[in-house]
Amino acid sequence: MNFKFSTSIVLLVLLLCANGVMNQEDDDTPTTEQDYPGYEDDDVPVIPVYIQPRFDDEGDIKWFPRIIGGTPAVMGEFPGKVSVQSRLGSHFCGGTLIDLSHILTASHCVTDSRAQVFNPASVRN
Repeated sequence: MNFKFSTSIVLLVLLLCANGVMNQEDDDTPTTEQDYPGYEDDDVPVIPVYIQPRFDDEGDIKWFPRIIGGTPAVMGEFPGKVSVQSRLGSHFCGGTLIDLSHILTASHCVTDSRAQVFNPASVRN
């Protein structure tokens, strides 16, 4: 994959993420408040993506994936967004419908560590 194409994909993903943050609406979603530098009041709702954090060998939290300032979506709310899934039916990446037969997703979603291309088993929106 060439540098110009990779840069274009990264910029498009950042633009889509920024658009999602700008279009948030208040609701009654249960969240926790967390200090997050860079925001006006530094108290931003945080929705945990996983129930349990990941730990390193010493038992310290290594990373704790979360969505900052987001709200859960209901099925069908964003028909242009898709879940890229494994053969076992588990979600491993997201994507955006370009047309009926093309999906935009990150390159790490369709290549392995040796840069070998593989096909997802299913895509759901």
